[in-house]
Amino acid sequence: MTITRYKSETIIPTTLEEAKAIAINTLNEKIDAAYKNYLAQYPEIEQASFTQKATEAFKVVKDNTLDLSETPYLTMLTGGENKELRNALATAISEKVKFITGLETFAVSKRDEIKAAKSIEAVEKIDITIPSLG
Repeated sequence: MTITRYKSETIIPTTLEEAKAIAINTLNEKIDAAYKNYLAQYPEIEQASFTQKATEAFKVVKDNTLDLSETPYLTMLTGGENKELRNALATAISEKVKFITGLETFAVSKRDEIKAAKSIEAVEKIDITIPSLG
């Protein structure tokens, strides 16, 4: 049986459920750390508007002929009158969102894999190393 480290404690799982809980908690810690490292690239003021910018960016990616009034925040950020600039910003934002989406997809996939494991050994073989996503 492998010794697992979780929150600076050495734990030897004795049941399958305990092994799964440790693996999921460890995965969650790694996902949180990767996300925080990603966010650290941006000032808080930009972070505060991520959701609004992403929502508007998705609209533009879906239809780049969308009127500027349909994307007030992106339009404001690009000077208010230039659809090409707004569209370019929307594309850049949607690329940034791909990192977060990739991280979330990885987390869900690995959690499902952990939950489906039939033995402690199977849980311990699951690689929860965060891949390079961006």
